[in-house]
Amino acid sequence: MPNQNITSYDHFTEEHRSHITIVSNTLYRHKTLHLKYTTYDMLEGEDRIYQRRYPDVMVLSDDEEHPYMYGRVLDFFHVRVMNDGPDSLFPPGADVSLADAPMVQMAWVRWFKLDSSSGFSSLRYPLVSFYKSHEPDAFGFIHPDEIVRAVHLIPSFKCGQTKVYLDVPSKARPGAEIEDWVQFQVNVCVWSFHHSYTLLILAIHKQPCGPGHVHAVPWGWYWSQVHATN
Repeated sequence: MPNQNITSYDHFTEEHRSHITIVSNTLYRHKTLHLKYTTYDMLEGEDRIYQRRYPDVMVLSDDEEHPYMYGRVLDFFHVRVMNDGPDSLFPPGADVSLADAPMVQMAWVRWFKLDSSSGFSSLRYPLVSFYKSHEPDAFGFIHPDEIVRAVHLIPSFKCGQTKVYLDVPSKARPGAEIEDWVQFQVNVCVWSFHHSYTLLILAIHKQPCGPGHVHAVPWGWYWSQVHATN
Protein backbone atom coordinates (compact mmCIF):
# COMPACT_ATOMS: atom_id res chain seq x y z
CA MET A 1 0.00 0.00 0.00
CA PRO A 2 1.12 3.60 -0.51
CA ASN A 3 3.24 5.01 2.29
CA GLN A 4 1.00 7.39 4.26
CA ASN A 5 4.05 9.17 5.69
CA ILE A 6 5.00 10.56 2.28
CA THR A 7 3.19 13.86 1.83
CA SER A 8 5.76 15.87 -0.14
CA TYR A 9 8.24 15.40 -2.98
CA ASP A 10 10.98 16.03 -0.42
CA HIS A 11 10.01 12.83 1.38
CA PHE A 12 10.92 10.62 -1.57
CA THR A 13 14.41 9.12 -1.37
CA GLU A 14 16.67 7.65 -4.04
CA GLU A 15 15.60 4.25 -2.71
CA HIS A 16 11.96 5.07 -3.48
CA ARG A 17 12.81 6.33 -6.95
CA SER A 18 14.87 3.24 -7.79
CA HIS A 19 11.65 1.16 -7.79
CA ILE A 20 9.82 3.40 -10.29
CA THR A 21 9.84 2.60 -14.01
CA ILE A 22 8.23 4.79 -16.68
CA VAL A 23 6.62 2.42 -19.16
CA SER A 24 8.38 2.49 -22.55
CA ASN A 25 10.38 5.47 -21.24
CA THR A 26 7.65 7.66 -22.75
CA LEU A 27 5.72 10.63 -21.53
CA TYR A 28 2.65 12.01 -23.27
CA ARG A 29 2.32 15.77 -23.63
CA HIS A 30 -0.98 17.64 -23.72
CA LYS A 31 -1.45 21.07 -25.22
CA THR A 32 -4.45 22.39 -23.31
CA LEU A 33 -6.29 21.66 -20.07
CA HIS A 34 -10.04 22.36 -20.07
CA LEU A 35 -11.11 22.94 -16.48
CA LYS A 36 -14.83 22.78 -15.64
CA TYR A 37 -16.18 24.59 -12.61
CA THR A 38 -19.44 25.87 -11.12
CA THR A 39 -19.92 29.63 -11.26
CA TYR A 40 -21.33 31.78 -8.46
CA ASP A 41 -24.81 31.65 -10.02
CA MET A 42 -24.63 27.84 -10.24
CA LEU A 43 -23.93 27.64 -13.96
CA GLU A 44 -21.16 25.74 -15.70
CA GLY A 45 -17.95 27.60 -16.54
CA GLU A 46 -14.75 26.49 -18.23
CA ASP A 47 -11.14 27.71 -18.11
CA ARG A 48 -8.72 26.78 -20.89
CA ILE A 49 -5.16 26.64 -19.64
CA TYR A 50 -2.14 26.51 -21.94
CA GLN A 51 1.30 28.07 -21.90
CA ARG A 52 1.23 30.48 -24.80
CA ARG A 53 -1.76 32.59 -23.71
CA TYR A 54 -3.45 31.45 -20.48
CA PRO A 55 -0.80 29.73 -18.35
CA ASP A 56 -1.42 31.07 -14.83
CA VAL A 57 -3.31 29.05 -12.22
CA MET A 58 -4.21 29.07 -8.54
CA VAL A 59 -4.20 26.18 -6.09
CA LEU A 60 -5.21 25.94 -2.45
CA SER A 61 -2.59 26.76 0.17
CA ASP A 62 -2.35 25.83 3.85
CA ASP A 63 -1.04 29.33 4.61
CA GLU A 64 -3.29 30.95 7.21
CA GLU A 65 -2.57 34.45 5.88
CA HIS A 66 -3.42 33.78 2.22
CA PRO A 67 -5.51 30.80 1.03
CA TYR A 68 -3.97 30.40 -2.44
CA MET A 69 -0.71 29.68 -4.22
CA TYR A 70 -0.06 30.86 -7.77
CA GLY A 71 1.89 29.23 -10.57
CA ARG A 72 2.55 29.34 -14.30
CA VAL A 73 1.91 26.12 -16.21
CA LEU A 74 4.81 25.15 -18.45
CA ASP A 75 3.44 21.88 -19.80
CA PHE A 76 0.99 19.03 -19.20
CA PHE A 77 1.97 15.35 -19.21
CA HIS A 78 0.82 11.91 -18.37
CA VAL A 79 2.95 8.81 -17.96
CA ARG A 80 2.34 5.16 -17.12
CA VAL A 81 4.49 3.92 -14.29
CA MET A 82 5.40 0.65 -12.59
CA ASN A 83 6.43 0.42 -8.95
CA ASP A 84 8.12 -2.81 -7.83
CA GLY A 85 8.82 -1.46 -4.34
CA PRO A 86 7.11 -2.07 -1.00
CA ASP A 87 4.76 0.92 -1.48
CA SER A 88 3.21 -0.41 -4.68
CA LEU A 89 -0.56 -0.31 -5.22
CA PHE A 90 -0.35 -3.99 -6.18
CA PRO A 91 0.28 -6.79 -3.67
CA PRO A 92 3.83 -8.23 -3.54
CA GLY A 93 4.41 -10.88 -6.21
CA ALA A 94 1.39 -9.86 -8.29
CA ASP A 95 1.69 -10.52 -12.03
CA VAL A 96 1.15 -7.01 -13.39
CA SER A 97 1.24 -6.34 -17.14
CA LEU A 98 2.30 -3.05 -18.69
CA ALA A 99 -1.33 -2.47 -19.66
CA ASP A 100 -2.21 -2.40 -15.96
CA ALA A 101 0.37 0.26 -15.16
CA PRO A 102 -1.28 3.22 -13.40
CA MET A 103 -1.50 6.50 -15.28
CA VAL A 104 0.05 9.50 -13.54
CA GLN A 105 -1.18 12.91 -14.77
CA MET A 106 0.68 16.09 -14.00
CA ALA A 107 1.14 19.76 -14.69
CA TRP A 108 4.67 21.16 -14.69
CA VAL A 109 4.52 24.50 -12.88
CA ARG A 110 6.80 27.47 -12.30
CA TRP A 111 5.80 28.89 -8.94
CA PHE A 112 5.28 32.46 -7.78
CA LYS A 113 5.99 33.61 -4.23
CA LEU A 114 3.68 36.01 -2.45
CA ASP A 115 4.77 39.44 -1.22
CA SER A 116 3.75 39.22 2.44
CA SER A 117 3.07 42.97 2.61
CA SER A 118 0.23 42.60 0.10
CA GLY A 119 -3.01 40.65 0.03
CA PHE A 120 -6.47 40.72 1.47
CA SER A 121 -5.49 41.67 5.03
CA SER A 122 -3.64 44.76 3.75
CA LEU A 123 -6.51 45.74 1.41
CA ARG A 124 -4.17 45.52 -1.58
CA TYR A 125 -4.13 43.24 -4.56
CA PRO A 126 -1.82 40.30 -3.82
CA LEU A 127 1.63 40.85 -5.33
CA VAL A 128 3.64 37.88 -6.61
CA SER A 129 7.01 37.34 -8.26
CA PHE A 130 8.87 34.30 -9.53
CA TYR A 131 11.25 32.35 -7.35
CA LYS A 132 14.86 32.46 -8.48
CA SER A 133 15.57 29.35 -10.55
CA HIS A 134 18.04 27.88 -8.05
CA GLU A 135 15.53 27.99 -5.18
CA PRO A 136 13.95 24.61 -4.31
CA ASP A 137 10.38 25.91 -4.69
CA ALA A 138 10.94 27.45 -8.13
CA PHE A 139 9.45 24.53 -10.10
CA GLY A 140 7.26 21.56 -9.32
CA PHE A 141 4.64 19.09 -10.47
CA ILE A 142 0.99 18.96 -9.42
CA HIS A 143 -2.00 16.87 -10.41
CA PRO A 144 -4.60 18.76 -12.51
CA ASP A 145 -7.15 18.04 -9.77
CA GLU A 146 -5.28 20.51 -7.56
CA ILE A 147 -5.90 23.46 -9.89
CA VAL A 148 -8.79 25.57 -8.60
CA ARG A 149 -9.07 28.04 -11.48
CA ALA A 150 -7.08 29.94 -14.05
CA VAL A 151 -5.95 33.30 -12.69
CA HIS A 152 -5.29 36.66 -14.32
CA LEU A 153 -1.93 38.19 -13.36
CA ILE A 154 -1.21 41.81 -14.29
CA PRO A 155 2.47 42.76 -14.75
CA SER A 156 3.63 45.69 -12.62
CA PHE A 157 4.82 47.61 -15.64
CA LYS A 158 6.53 50.35 -13.63
CA CYS A 159 8.91 47.74 -12.15
CA GLY A 160 10.07 46.60 -15.58
CA GLN A 161 11.63 43.25 -16.51
CA THR A 162 14.64 41.33 -15.29
CA LYS A 163 16.78 38.23 -15.83
CA VAL A 164 17.49 37.78 -12.14
CA TYR A 165 14.94 34.98 -11.70
CA LEU A 166 16.19 32.96 -14.66
CA ASP A 167 19.30 34.13 -16.49
CA VAL A 168 19.29 31.70 -19.44
CA PRO A 169 16.86 30.97 -22.29
CA SER A 170 14.33 28.48 -20.96
CA LYS A 171 11.18 26.50 -21.62
CA ALA A 172 9.86 28.40 -18.60
CA ARG A 173 9.25 31.42 -20.86
CA PRO A 174 6.94 31.35 -23.89
CA GLY A 175 8.29 32.07 -27.34
CA ALA A 176 11.54 34.01 -27.61
CA GLU A 177 11.18 35.92 -24.35
CA ILE A 178 14.45 36.31 -22.41
CA GLU A 179 13.25 38.26 -19.35
CA ASP A 180 10.50 38.09 -16.75
CA TRP A 181 8.35 40.83 -15.29
CA VAL A 182 9.70 41.76 -11.87
CA GLN A 183 6.29 41.58 -10.21
CA PHE A 184 2.63 40.80 -10.90
CA GLN A 185 -0.64 41.81 -9.29
CA VAL A 186 -3.23 39.08 -8.85
CA ASN A 187 -6.36 40.46 -10.47
CA VAL A 188 -9.45 39.98 -8.30
CA CYS A 189 -12.90 40.96 -9.44
CA VAL A 190 -16.44 41.08 -8.14
CA TRP A 191 -19.82 41.16 -9.84
CA SER A 192 -22.23 43.40 -7.94
CA PHE A 193 -25.26 41.18 -8.49
CA HIS A 194 -23.33 38.32 -6.87
CA HIS A 195 -22.19 40.32 -3.86
CA SER A 196 -24.62 38.82 -1.36
CA TYR A 197 -23.90 35.30 -2.58
CA THR A 198 -20.15 35.91 -2.28
CA LEU A 199 -20.55 37.09 1.32
CA LEU A 200 -22.58 33.97 2.07
CA ILE A 201 -19.82 31.71 0.74
CA LEU A 202 -17.20 33.64 2.72
CA ALA A 203 -19.24 33.17 5.88
CA ILE A 204 -19.56 29.44 5.27
CA HIS A 205 -15.85 28.92 4.63
CA LYS A 206 -14.81 31.24 7.48
CA GLN A 207 -11.47 32.05 5.93
CA PRO A 208 -9.95 35.13 4.25
CA CYS A 209 -10.94 34.76 0.62
CA GLY A 210 -10.99 37.75 -1.69
CA PRO A 211 -13.98 38.72 -3.84
CA GLY A 212 -13.84 36.71 -7.01
CA HIS A 213 -11.58 34.16 -5.33
CA VAL A 214 -13.96 32.09 -3.22
CA HIS A 215 -13.72 28.36 -3.71
CA ALA A 216 -15.21 27.68 -7.14
CA VAL A 217 -14.24 24.03 -6.87
CA PRO A 218 -13.50 22.35 -10.22
CA TRP A 219 -15.63 19.30 -10.85
CA GLY A 220 -14.02 17.98 -14.00
CA TRP A 221 -11.31 18.49 -16.59
CA TYR A 222 -10.05 16.94 -19.82
CA TRP A 223 -7.11 17.19 -22.20
CA SER A 224 -7.55 18.49 -25.73
CA GLN A 225 -4.49 17.08 -27.53
CA VAL A 226 -1.82 14.49 -26.82
CA HIS A 227 1.42 13.33 -28.38
CA ALA A 228 4.15 11.02 -27.14
CA THR A 229 7.71 12.09 -26.32
CA ASN A 230 10.57 9.66 -25.62
